[in-house]
Amino acid sequence: MNRNKKEEYIASLKSLASLCQSCTDAKEIANLIKIQHRTHQQSIGRFIKEAIKVYAKMYEDGYYDLRNEDTCKMCNSIVDKVEDTIMPFI
Repeated sequence: MNRNKKEEYIASLKSLASLCQSCTDAKEIANLIKIQHRTHQQSIGRFIKEAIKVYAKMYEDGYYDLRNEDTCKMCNSIVDKVEDTIMPFI
């Protein structure tokens, strides 16, 4: 991944994190997935799967604190269910 793309992705993730500050906002934003094109839904699912794997690894490596511990712990408990799932681009 080149530097410009990496910076663009980081900015997008920060923007999404800012939008999801409250549980209500996070739920409303997540519900918007339903109205996306099904190919985009699959792409979002692939991203979520990879994020789960990253958070689980962070938990295993002790790379968390009180701010992200629950997310890392939850992902570590479910990673086995998604790890081998094949999610093709159709």
